[in-house]
Amino acid sequence: GASRVMEARQPAGDFVFEMLLVFDIYHLASSVMICLGVVREASALGMLLPPIGHAATVSSPVLRRLIWWHYCNRVLELLDTIFRISQKKFRAYGALHFYLRLVSVWSWFAATCVGGGDVWFLLASDSCVVSVRFLVFSLSLLQWNVNFEIDFGLHAPKVAVFNKHQLFRLQTFEFALLLAHACFVLVHGNLPRPLMLCQ
Repeated sequence: GASRVMEARQPAGDFVFEMLLVFDIYHLASSVMICLGVVREASALGMLLPPIGHAATVSSPVLRRLIWWHYCNRVLELLDTIFRISQKKFRAYGALHFYLRLVSVWSWFAATCVGGGDVWFLLASDSCVVSVRFLVFSLSLLQWNVNFEIDFGLHAPKVAVFNKHQLFRLQTFEFALLLAHACFVLVHGNLPRPLMLCQ
């Protein structure tokens, strides 16, 4: 609906850059804080080793607040779609993109209802990936060309680290990791199975 409204209009220009920069830096900073906070809390609760296999009853008020904060950030992230549509970037933000964002919001709401156990692992993984994603977005928005490449030697290709094309690979790796975890939990049963089916 919003894309049809914007089709006949000029792309938004006033303050969009500033709003996107604040938006991206907020998500970068908050995701880094959530990631560090959840690893620290998991360590205090004795969940780091092994990182999975913990019941939902293993929790703390701090862990529940971090999960809630991450959920609120996923809701706030829906504004990104509105910003991009206002700039008439329709191809990158289609129905599938919006659907995936909504699924993310609902699955993190379900995680807030669980509030402990292996949810720390999901939170650490997702907040780490979100941190990298918004770092790349911020660098891209500022047009800072950071061509940092990792060379594995021999005949292996060099890997550009701060590159939007690498985000797809990183998110695919995260999805595969979370899928493997969901399968483990479905067999092990240490978290509610409906949440893992959603995952």
